[in-house]
Amino acid sequence: LEASLGELPLAIEHLHTCLAGYAAILPAGHPSLLTLQNNLGTLLVRAQRFEEGEPLLVAALDGRRALLGPENQATLTTANNLGGAWLDLGRVDEAEELLRATREALLRVLPQGHWMPCATGVRLAECWDRQGRVEEAHALAEDSLEVLEAALGKKAEKTLTAARLLARLAEQRGETERAAELRAKFGVGAE
Repeated sequence: LEASLGELPLAIEHLHTCLAGYAAILPAGHPSLLTLQNNLGTLLVRAQRFEEGEPLLVAALDGRRALLGPENQATLTTANNLGGAWLDLGRVDEAEELLRATREALLRVLPQGHWMPCATGVRLAECWDRQGRVEEAHALAEDSLEVLEAALGKKAEKTLTAARLLARLAEQRGETERAAELRAKFGVGAE
């Protein structure tokens, strides 16, 4: 809640305190520790403190895979978060591999039309764009935006992220009118 209210430093401090306290009383690999590692790692990455956040996400992913299995929704959430961190760090090939596998698993375990594979798909499309695979990125971003808008609404952060990416990809393809339509419809500016 604190992070969603723009109080990222306070939320990070709070989770650091919680993680230290839980680590003192719970065994390594306890589900509560793994959740705290994922949440703190994600907030640290959001705050661009990658060197602190990435190891927490790696530990949470390894722990969740061992405890819950590779296709558990919590495991896949952490995999998505780590893939996003790697993308932000410029480790595009590593991010692409993890995000592709995560999206495929999410498509297998969640009902058709669920938003999570599409949120991961937006990050995967960003990877493909950075790898010069604009056509593939465009197709995936378009499909993802449609589902995200239907599932989460036009103003949801994940929907707006997809709309910004799709507008940029449309522009790269020379579709300036389509890019302008997307920006106007979703109220997003050029990146």
